[in-house]
Amino acid sequence: MHYFSNKTIVLPYDFSELAMEAVDEALEMAEETTSIHVIHVVDPIPAIISIDPAMPVPPSYDHGRFELALKQMQETFGQGKYELLKLHCVIGDPGTEIVDFADSIRANMIVMPSHGRKGIGRLLMGSVSERVMRLSNCPVMILRKPGD
Repeated sequence: MHYFSNKTIVLPYDFSELAMEAVDEALEMAEETTSIHVIHVVDPIPAIISIDPAMPVPPSYDHGRFELALKQMQETFGQGKYELLKLHCVIGDPGTEIVDFADSIRANMIVMPSHGRKGIGRLLMGSVSERVMRLSNCPVMILRKPGD
């Protein structure tokens, strides 16, 4: 019996090459009885980015980004070895939404890549994988490129 038999795995997906590699890695680890959920989180545009502070970014802008992301995921994962993946898209803080989603479906594991940001990039961008590891109630597997 394989460890991933009858398990539920969550795969955060941000359209990066590393995220696609994580999906492929998870598919290699999985068996037919493994349920794989791919989730993309649309990080809302803060109102402070608006050109005119009196006119914040409308919620419809984030919803448009949500619709586009879901459509792109359906095109990317709609056939071949990917067609059994369950696709999800939500709007919110990536770290929190990934963990909340994993909790809601009682995931056994979260598998995600690390982008390997260091220094000022990590300070400015934060680390979603680090946040997920801190908040998650299930094991988190972080896939890193050699040398990261």
